[in-house]
Amino acid sequence: EPELRAWAAAHLRMLRERRTIIRKCMGEFEEHPDMMPPCGTPPAIAAEGLCCYLDRLRELGLARATFDSRAAATMLMGALFADAMGRDLMPDLYRGKPDEGLTEYVRLFLRGIGATSA
Repeated sequence: EPELRAWAAAHLRMLRERRTIIRKCMGEFEEHPDMMPPCGTPPAIAAEGLCCYLDRLRELGLARATFDSRAAATMLMGALFADAMGRDLMPDLYRGKPDEGLTEYVRLFLRGIGATSA
């Protein structure tokens, strides 16, 4: 848990620091799809690293559930992205301190992949 929480905290911090520009770019993607490169983007690189991490947890017997690594990585990254983009816009949805939400995302995620606390 501490290892994944540290990764998730760093990713969430990066998203929060860049949320203004991310929001602006998202508004432009539909009209200018050529703005987004097809691969090698920071989110794609982060997702690939997380998938490798999840596969390694499975190999070590630390993640015992049956799951698709890509779907699991997308789910955790989606929760982090939604928090970074929405916490200031929808405070009723994101109650509590940001760190409390992060901890709960990681704990729920680890339970979902059947990971132990070790």
